[in-house]
Amino acid sequence: AQDGALNAEAVVVGFESGRVAVFRVLLPDSLGRADTDGSGAAPEGVLLASQPVLTEDEPLLLDHYFCKSPVTSLMWHPVLGIISIYRDG
Repeated sequence: AQDGALNAEAVVVGFESGRVAVFRVLLPDSLGRADTDGSGAAPEGVLLASQPVLTEDEPLLLDHYFCKSPVTSLMWHPVLGIISIYRDG
């Protein structure tokens, strides 16, 4: 999305419970850091980038929990937005 709550790096997840949620992707600060020796590589940056980013709150952007059957497929449509398909239709 170009604007609104989904104007961020995000991942859409469908759950067996019927919940569809959109989570913001949080990147470690080390991914934004340039190398300091001019070699083009930052070995410690790669190591730090593999560590998870923990926050106090869940980085939830959108939550939908109205269906009672498992989510079987998720699609993104530029006009319609998130399309979720459930086991029973």
